[in-house]
Amino acid sequence: DDSPIEVQGLVAAARHSELARFSASDFAKIRVVRLTQREGLIRAKSRGADIATGKYLFFLDGHCRCMPGYMERLIARAGNNYRRIVVPVVSDIRGDTWEEKGAVGVKMMFSWNFAFQWFDDFSDEVPILSGGILLMTR
Repeated sequence: DDSPIEVQGLVAAARHSELARFSASDFAKIRVVRLTQREGLIRAKSRGADIATGKYLFFLDGHCRCMPGYMERLIARAGNNYRRIVVPVVSDIRGDTWEEKGAVGVKMMFSWNFAFQWFDDFSDEVPILSGGILLMTR
């Protein structure tokens, strides 16, 4: 399907200074929701999911960066499977330039001593989801 993706945003957790970079036309597609008290990231995401109206829920934390084509690939992988949660390949980047270092694996894992590692077993199953960037259907 080559039809354009309609984007409707919902910002459930952001500082006022972070919202300053959005233009008036951006705010036509974004709804800012503030919780009455600090409740943490997970509750903010849950509240955002409760009031979102789109077909897909896309979570992107502030420390994550999308590369061109992310959204289209995530939606294609989700398909019509309402039980599928899709995460992209997480790129390893240079902290000072944001340039990709080159992937050493596509899935993350922890060994028994809690050492973080990358691996690939060429299946669709993902043992650990990155909570910072993921997509699911409603």
